[in-house]
Amino acid sequence: MPMKKILLVDDCIEILDLLEIYLEEEPMVEEIFKVSSGNEAIEHLKKHEYSLIISDYQMDDGDGASVFRFVKNDHGDTPFLFIGADLPDLSDWEIHVLPKPFDKEKFLKTIREVSSRKNKPQLDA
Repeated sequence: MPMKKILLVDDCIEILDLLEIYLEEEPMVEEIFKVSSGNEAIEHLKKHEYSLIISDYQMDDGDGASVFRFVKNDHGDTPFLFIGADLPDLSDWEIHVLPKPFDKEKFLKTIREVSSRKNKPQLDA
């Protein structure tokens, strides 16, 4: 699946800006939208769809888990990637994760892998 439209969700503006710089070098990326909280992401996703969502896990104003649950309930198989420094064990969720810190090559390789297959999470409500 092409990564044409990507939503970045992180409460650290510097991380959002860095990821945007990385993604601008990807030829398959056409549009990048950034939000700085989980709640803002959910409100935005009520009106827009994306080819890939990349979200921090731990955020004060709506965490990544809330965004993930919303996406899976309302946007089906949209590929989703969690990034974070202190990620919990998410193996039961069958979700893609990329621990921080990471370098540009690792990030781009991971998003290519994530966007090439659908997530099929098994979430406990």
